[in-house]
Amino acid sequence: MLKIFKKISIKNFIIISLFGIFCVFPIIANAQLNNDDVSINISPEIPGPFEDVKISLISYSFSLDTSTITWKVDGKLALVGIGKKDFSFKTKGMGVKNIVSIQINTSNSKTITKGVVIKPEQIDLLWEAVDSYVPPFYKGKAIPVSESTIKIVAVPNLLGTSLKEESLIYSWKKDSKKMNDDSGYGKNYFTFKNSYMSNKNKIELSASSLDQSYTAKNVFNFTAGNPKILFYKENPEGIDYNNSLNTGFSFDQGTIKIIAEPYFFSQGDKNNNLNYEWVVDNRKIDLYDNVINLDSQINKNLSNISLSIKNIKKIFQETKQSISGGFSR
Repeated sequence: MLKIFKKISIKNFIIISLFGIFCVFPIIANAQLNNDDVSINISPEIPGPFEDVKISLISYSFSLDTSTITWKVDGKLALVGIGKKDFSFKTKGMGVKNIVSIQINTSNSKTITKGVVIKPEQIDLLWEAVDSYVPPFYKGKAIPVSESTIKIVAVPNLLGTSLKEESLIYSWKKDSKKMNDDSGYGKNYFTFKNSYMSNKNKIELSASSLDQSYTAKNVFNFTAGNPKILFYKENPEGIDYNNSLNTGFSFDQGTIKIIAEPYFFSQGDKNNNLNYEWVVDNRKIDLYDNVINLDSQINKNLSNISLSIKNIKKIFQETKQSISGGFSR
């Protein structure tokens, strides 16, 4: 009698993607032995492409230590001996099956044959900080900070299949908690807000086809960054974003306009929810936005400009920055 047990899993590899499928099937060659006499443990539980894998046999019904155990990979003998209940090997590339056959001959001449099929699959995770502010033409990636909103999109590698992204079932977890409302058929993205209680979150994704022919898993470990302030001079032709004033400044005589950009604060809050506190040479200035005008006649001894920004609705979004310099004489 042939009984088949099937187990499917997946994992992150990185950009983020280690993933895999494996099936475990026992073939019982002796009627006196039960299906549960020998179990298989695979470490890591979800093997990925070109990854070292350890397979261990466990039995509480008879002694594996006195049994002769034979291991074959893709039909080729890899290991044989008494008590050889652990076996390690390296998986092949993505989508390539690794077939491990195991024959156990017990000390009282009973035989069990088991097998493992490992087929690594891949699913990538792409993320963006949805509401993190960056100025126009910024070439970098917006960084999520405390209480930012982050969107993660799953991109399964479906080459060689007739499957489509929207035809998979997606299961999302945040910090080990199943996100039921965000999981389901075709739900290939997940949006969440980082907690102010912790700057780290762990997002786990499992994806599978309806017939379980494709199964994949990935993990995204998120760490929040910090907002920052960069100062720029506004010229008649526009803001000079190519030259930050944070390393120091020297202005010609006259009136100059300085723009402070609140990098990575939650977008949409720039004018409504951000509190600006300007200090020029230890004197607080009554300004409530990100622009300050300075005049060489009024600020003759200018040497230091300081700005504190706080998000009044997201209290852990705050930062302070100072710059030094003055007007040329």
